[in-house]
Amino acid sequence: MMGKSSVRLSSCLLVLASLCVVDACGGGSSGDPPSAETLAVVSGDGQSVEQHQMTTPLVVRLTDATGSPVAGAKITFAPTADSEQIAPTVTVTGSDGTASWSGTFHAAGSQQITAATPGVASVTFTINVIATPDIFDGAYDCSFDGGAPVDPMQIANDRVVDRQPGHPIWGGSVDRATGAFIGFYHPSLDIYNNMTGQLAVDATPGGVTGSGTYAKGGTVGPGPGTWICTRVPTPGVTAPLSIFPPAPTLTVGETVTLFVRDASDKPIAVTWQSSNAAVATVNPAPATASLGVMTAVASGTATIQVQDPISLATASTTVTVVQSANASPWLGTWTGTIREPNAQSEGGLPCGLLVTSPGSATVTGVSGNEISFTLSDNGNATPAAEEIFLIPGADGTAVSIADAGDTLTLSGSTLTWIHNGTGCSSFSGRH
Repeated sequence: MMGKSSVRLSSCLLVLASLCVVDACGGGSSGDPPSAETLAVVSGDGQSVEQHQMTTPLVVRLTDATGSPVAGAKITFAPTADSEQIAPTVTVTGSDGTASWSGTFHAAGSQQITAATPGVASVTFTINVIATPDIFDGAYDCSFDGGAPVDPMQIANDRVVDRQPGHPIWGGSVDRATGAFIGFYHPSLDIYNNMTGQLAVDATPGGVTGSGTYAKGGTVGPGPGTWICTRVPTPGVTAPLSIFPPAPTLTVGETVTLFVRDASDKPIAVTWQSSNAAVATVNPAPATASLGVMTAVASGTATIQVQDPISLATASTTVTVVQSANASPWLGTWTGTIREPNAQSEGGLPCGLLVTSPGSATVTGVSGNEISFTLSDNGNATPAAEEIFLIPGADGTAVSIADAGDTLTLSGSTLTWIHNGTGCSSFSGRH
């Protein structure tokens, strides 16, 4: 009897143990996925964008405790109060665990967007919103049906403004991106309704001309008519203009955002042109803007030129495009010897008496073909040198971006740094 009881008890224990194992392994009926652990930024943080221009998507990824993507989770993007939200505030993660938000901003400066989901630490995106001139703002001389100019029209922040008390004679708006114009002009009993047409940047002294049709009313007479408006030249641009960053070097396929400022550091809306679109293209949005997105197409050089359509001031910069190089052989920590001159020259030697000391260099990737070089004198917390170099390939000599006299040469497993082309200060090390 005892034997049979023992067998039954063991069987029961075995069944209970099996149930516990199944439940512990997640094989129960609940079907809940592993709990979400981490919300991380994928892309879009730190970007620069003009006022009223759409940001590139701000992308986050939600993963569980095992690092696997979590699909179907609600992510709330909380933009600042002055953002114009385009994507939904609440989005749902896809099969890869990602969700995104895009929008535009009225105000310039540093703006922040927070992405959050319950029970997980939120993440924050910082967007640099650059002040943009209002392309079509200004005073306009307008005429109807080829007649004399009427009362001036004023546009501010893309809207027609009229401070005439009690009886506004002008109204309307212009689409910043397309230049499409709608409005009206109501002086006294004359009615010029349903003004529609197009404003466009051109080479006139005021920089903008528009034309279109309107519907007559009141004492104007029957039938449709035509209108034309030309912006009045206004001072304000202080020459010369400057393009930033100046003389950039890009790898094929890389993009960089250029921006234009006048001598008083004001953003200036300009037209953009590349001298060699086969090497580099530049695409402002809208057609005239203080920002230009340049894309490197092929190896070579191209001149990027801008012009202010009002003052006709110009500026240009040369861009160099190189083939992408493999930075991997350059990266890592190199241990070796630093050589530098003594404070006093010795025996007529141009560098004086060279003093050697142990040192190490750390090389990290920056972007494209750029690497960061940091030289440390062992035992000294302050770096002996810090520079950004442009590498030519797996082996060869890289040139400093800031100091053309400084070189960094990789030959096999040896890295050599020479300061100012003289060799008076140098480093040689190996992995």
